[in-house]
This record gives sequence, structure tokens and C-alpha cells, in this order.
Amino acid sequence: MFKRLYFLLFVLVFFVACTKPDNVKDLVQYTKQTLKNTPANPVPSLPEVAVYQIKEVSLDNLRNPFEHPKSLRKRQLQAQTRLKGEDMLKPDFTRKKTALENIPLKDLMFVGTLKQEGQFWAIINNVNNNHSFIVKPGQYLGQNYGKVIKITTQYIELDERVQDKHGKWEQRFIKLRLQNQNEI
Repeated sequence: MFKRLYFLLFVLVFFVACTKPDNVKDLVQYTKQTLKNTPANPVPSLPEVAVYQIKEVSLDNLRNPFEHPKSLRKRQLQAQTRLKGEDMLKPDFTRKKTALENIPLKDLMFVGTLKQEGQFWAIINNVNNNHSFIVKPGQYLGQNYGKVIKITTQYIELDERVQDKHGKWEQRFIKLRLQNQNEI
């Protein structure tokens, strides 16, 4: 045990004796001089970030990807046979509603059209919060299950389904006329 202690003491004394304060000062001065004389490498600029346009996607008419096609077909056949015995004008309650179906028709204003590849798209404005929406034929708007049938430059034609006082479903056609800037 004492041999190890003497050996460690000897090594410690040897290392302390080898370091002189003058040698350390020279090393510090040499390091500073080398850092001053060495040019810094230029930092490469960041690559330009690509800006992506967000495209709104409507998933209204797509099937559920987690549902097996056989069970989907079976459910469709059951719905068709059930409809034959029931009121044919009853709206599809299994369909997921869109944001425009929560807004009363009186609060929606037809303000313009877009035409792309021969198909008209309507620009609808919510008068309460001034948000604009774009709809195409086949989409729904208003609280009475109004399906967009036709879009022209002058009006939008809707097929609405409403219940009468006896609970029977009725079909009615509504036209939303284009609002001129003078009328707004």
C-alpha cells in the first residue's frame, strides 16, 4: 500500500516540477496569435424555403377508408330497400354536414361566380362575419338540407327538403339571386 502511495507522490512531484509559468505564458500567446492570423470560413447562406399553396379539399362524397367494402355495400343496399318503403324525399342524415349547412340561408349572399373548365363555381358570402365560401353543384348549404343543383351567372338553384306540420318531407326549389354591389 505504501509503495502505491510513494509512486503517486513521485508522479505528482514530477509533473509539478515540469510545468514552469513561463512555458504556459508562451503557449497562451502562441494560441492567441494563431487565432488572430487564421481567417474564418464564410458561413453558407440558408437555402430558400419553398412556399406551398394550401388547397382546400372536400371529403364529402368519399367513402370511409376504414370501412370494409362488403359492409359498405351491404349498408347501401339496406338503405335503398328502407327508402322504398319510407318517404323518398327524406334527406340523408348519415351524411356529414359542412360548415355552410349550419348557417341560415337568409344569412348567405350570392356575390359572384368563377368558371373553370366549363363548370361554374359560386362565391357565397356570410353576411354575419363577412367570410366567403366557394361552392359547386352537388354541395349543400343552408339549414334545410339545400343541395346546389345549378349555378349560373345570375342565380344558384337549390333543392331544399323541409318537413310539413305532419312530419312528411317536402321538396322545394330555391333560387339565390346574384347581389349587385348597389344592393349590398
